[in-house]
Order: sequence, then structure tokens, then C-alpha cells
Amino acid sequence: MHAQVIRFKLNPWSTEAGELQTHLDTTVLPELRNRIGYEGSYFLDEPSGLCILICLWENEECALASERVKSLANEIARLLGTPEETLTESTYDVPLADHPA
Repeated sequence: MHAQVIRFKLNPWSTEAGELQTHLDTTVLPELRNRIGYEGSYFLDEPSGLCILICLWENEECALASERVKSLANEIARLLGTPEETLTESTYDVPLADHPA
């Protein structure tokens, strides 16, 4: 399994996190669900405004082939009016994942 991770900071006193979550739910996630190897996503929102979006993929090839996630950082920056330099993107190997039933 591989994870693509986007980190960014929101204004903790704004409604940006809710607006972004709605956009992810209605636009981005339905697209990702149709991609080969997609295994799910997590959107983490800390009270300080630090946010992390994690998209999980079956393997490295699927993660690297997903142009949608690569363009997502630019889309987030545009939606939030945030400079792209404030977002970081990384791809990780996930050697252990626990999903209890």
C-alpha cells in the first residue's frame, strides 16, 4: 500500500475546513473512487488549522499514476487562496496498516 499525503494550513477561525470537506466529498472523492487501486482517504483537521489529506493506493504504480491527487494540491491552494508553496506533497510506502473489522 502507498499513501499520498498533502499537508497545508488553514485559518483556524474560518469556515475553510468545512468548505474544503464539502468539495472533497462532492467532487474529489467520487473521482478518486473510480481510479484503479484507490483504497480510501482521510482528511485530518487540527484545531490549530493544520490539515492533512491522505489518499491510500494499492501500490506505488497506482499512487504515481493518479494525476488527480497531484492536481489536488493546486486545487486546494486555489480554493483557499493559499500560495502553493504552503502546501507539501509526499508519497509514502505503508508497510503496516491495521483495519480491524
